[in-house]
Amino acid sequence: MIPSVDSWVLAQFETGGTILDGADTETHVLLDITTREIGITLEGANGSKILAQTDERKKISCNVQDIIFIVHAFQVSNCPKISLKPAEGQPWNIVFETQKSAIKFLDILRELRGDTLVVRSLAAKHVNAFSGPNYNMQAQGIEDMSATKASASTDASSSPFKRLWFTGDYADFVVVAAGGQTFNVHRAVVCTQSCFFKAACGQGFLEAESHRIRLEEDAVVVEALLRELYGVESRFTGSPFTYFAYEPNVIKERIINDLIKIFIAADKYGMENICVRAAEAIRCRLPFLQDLESVIEAVNSVMEACPERDCGLRVIMMDHLETRFPHIHNNEAAEDAILEHPLVAKAMLRLLLSSRSAPITRQVPPQTTARRSSRIAGRN
Repeated sequence: MIPSVDSWVLAQFETGGTILDGADTETHVLLDITTREIGITLEGANGSKILAQTDERKKISCNVQDIIFIVHAFQVSNCPKISLKPAEGQPWNIVFETQKSAIKFLDILRELRGDTLVVRSLAAKHVNAFSGPNYNMQAQGIEDMSATKASASTDASSSPFKRLWFTGDYADFVVVAAGGQTFNVHRAVVCTQSCFFKAACGQGFLEAESHRIRLEEDAVVVEALLRELYGVESRFTGSPFTYFAYEPNVIKERIINDLIKIFIAADKYGMENICVRAAEAIRCRLPFLQDLESVIEAVNSVMEACPERDCGLRVIMMDHLETRFPHIHNNEAAEDAILEHPLVAKAMLRLLLSSRSAPITRQVPPQTTARRSSRIAGRN
């Protein structure tokens, strides 16, 4: 599985007077390629991440589609900085640790947006001002490119499948979830994306004659599966910054657990694309889960219920658990949680044995005594 989440360490980030210094707290720019969302994250408790906020407590995130233009000076300097203007809010001045990282980030944005992304390379005379703090595009005479603003994201009801989901027009099949909630669907949509539904709607099956099928999963899971089949955004696989990062920990745990259930159901019903999307949604959200015991519980759920060939979800869970290893060590509650779950303990033992030739080098970031700014989202 090709990772759909990438992250780069920043030396500094500035927007509208809010300054995040990488020397004070570990700062990253995180790009979720699946949802095309960009967010600025800070170091959180137990190796977790926190979505950063401005001094006015506005979240620092945007969609790649909403970037109006980008400015850089790669061709005339070694400056590892880019400035981008989102459709809403102040420009972002992003200083990477290396120019190589900045170029890679920009290259991915170009791949996602293609020819619609406006990128301007500065002349040498602008480099000094651009390299300095609080760079102001308009004050430096950079042309306002708002006329080239990216086209708005496609409306939720604009594609044929999405419209059918919302209107229910011409529905010819009923899906019943555990508990009795029903969903009117279209065989042309569900049967072409699920071998289970294709078989159930075939000749000789009662479901084909009754135009009705009952599933074992609850309504939350069933609706999530169907929304994915119709290409409709859900809180499970939509923007992690909008639907997850600011939620209380108890809600985050519930969403992760529901995503695991969605993954298991998608595998059961032969919906491989949804398996991949659910796995990537879990990958992107796990770093925002602060409680180590909750992380261990999630890993155990996957080890117990998911198939061996699971579209990479087991690898995702173990890779993330490895990043938390320095924080689990000497955390009595977390160590007890591992001992309560033999499958997790066994997997961790394998991880340790396999790493003997290449020891884990991740270290707990040094604690800073500096008072955290109000721009950082409050820990839940």
